[in-house]
Amino acid sequence: MGLWSRVKERTALFLAAIVILNPEGGLALALRNCIRLDGRWHPIRCGIEIRSLIQVVVVLVCLPILYIGMSVGVIWAVNQYVVPLPFVFKLASVFHIEEEAWEANIEETFGSMKEVAREYEAWGQERGMSAGTARLMEKTLWHGWPVYLGLGLFLGLNAYLICVRLLVKAVRRYGRGLNMRKERYYDMDLKAIPRHRLLF
Repeated sequence: MGLWSRVKERTALFLAAIVILNPEGGLALALRNCIRLDGRWHPIRCGIEIRSLIQVVVVLVCLPILYIGMSVGVIWAVNQYVVPLPFVFKLASVFHIEEEAWEANIEETFGSMKEVAREYEAWGQERGMSAGTARLMEKTLWHGWPVYLGLGLFLGLNAYLICVRLLVKAVRRYGRGLNMRKERYYDMDLKAIPRHRLLF
């Protein structure tokens, strides 16, 4: 037996020992599916396990990236075309649940409400809005902000929950596939391998 054959045999036996010690662990179970019951490596099964693992890893990586990318895109669009976020944070820093008290806080901290409105209108005109459109947007946002905030939170939370649900579903489906393949390979090996060669 050549050196390379010995290395492969020892490696297979070592991996088989790991699997025997922890047969139900996720990656150990995937590794278990790559090894026949006599301890020999099975390259076709290994290829199947690698493809299955890559598929679930792609889902686990791509879905969060997609969710984060969409969230950042929405925030950027709001900042560029609806209302500048520094302006929002400035007004939120003196927020009060009662509108009159909030207006009083704004006037006390940043000047009159007209000056604040003019600041927003100037920003809108820099972005290409007409003066009338900028005034309309300012009034709409001032009086309707709870609705827009609630809608944004609702959509963001639902997108997050859908993302989490899909991630959990992908992991569960991968786990079910692991166990199904384990049972199928176990039956195949029991029929094909003589009893005296079985390791586990």
